[in-house]
Parts: sequence; C-alpha cells; structure tokens
Amino acid sequence: MMHCQLQCLEQSVCDFSFREKLPKLVVRNVFFGAMKLIGIVKILAWKIMNRTEGEGDTSNKNVPGPIPPLNLKPGERVKVKSYEEIQETLDQNCKYQGLSFTVAQRKYCGRTYTVLKRLEKVFDERRWKLSKIRDTVLLDGVVCDGAGGISREWDGCDRYCLLWWKEAWLERVDT
Repeated sequence: MMHCQLQCLEQSVCDFSFREKLPKLVVRNVFFGAMKLIGIVKILAWKIMNRTEGEGDTSNKNVPGPIPPLNLKPGERVKVKSYEEIQETLDQNCKYQGLSFTVAQRKYCGRTYTVLKRLEKVFDERRWKLSKIRDTVLLDGVVCDGAGGISREWDGCDRYCLLWWKEAWLERVDT
C-alpha cells in the first residue's frame, strides 16, 4: 500500500540525544541573547531619533505628523497618490510609521485600485513573530514583481508579494 511520506514521517524519525542538542541550544541562547540586546539598542536609538521638538534636534522636521486614517474596507476603490505626494509623508529613510515605500510601489502611483484586505496582524518571518500593524491595506492585483530597484540587490525574486499600503498614501475614490 502506497502512503505519502509525510503520513509516515512520525514512525521514521527519532529524537536527538541531549549531546546532539547541546550545540544548538548554546547557539540559540547566544543568538537570542544577542537579538534581545540589538532590540534594546534599536528601541533606544528610535527614542533618541524621535524626540519631540522641545527635547532636542529632530531630523524629520519637514515630515508631517500622523495623517488621519481612512478606515478603508475591502471592496472600496482608492487612488494611489502621486509619488511626490507620498514623498511628503516619508521620513529620511523613505518610511511612514515605520513602513517603507519601495521602488516596486512607484509604478502604481496615480492609478486606481480596489482594497483587497485590511492588514491588522502580520507575521514577521525575519523575527519569527506575529505583530500588529495599523492603517495598512492590500490592494487587489498590486504586487512586487521582483524586478528590483536601483541597487538591484533583490532582482529576480520569485515570491510575487502583495505590496503593503499605508492609508496616508491613498485617497478614497467616489464611485
């Protein structure tokens, strides 16, 4: 009788001995300890960089504060603002509320799309963590095609990911 290999995987594997697990445990604890330290440093750096005007010099004086959310729902029609309008919302790192506006998003500026879904929770594959996100939507058919940017460091990616859009970069279209 033929079975899928995954169906009988439990019977064909065994647990690692403590001696085999030990190097991985040490590396994992060192890695996560370092990651925790890096996280603390990032938080401190973020707090220093995002002081209010009374607390010291800020490098983002020309970036407007939070833009009121549109509270978009799936099925609503939106127009992506012009690249120039979007640039006005971005800090010196090309981000708004921590989300990057990428080279792959530029070609969608000025066009009209349908909201596919609101993002409320996202899984960060790099940190292996589920997090909350605000005022962000996915647009139907708007994807990163992997064609790369100026540096072309990610040219050729085959994932074909949906791009994330802050509501500040969009405007509601009356139908």
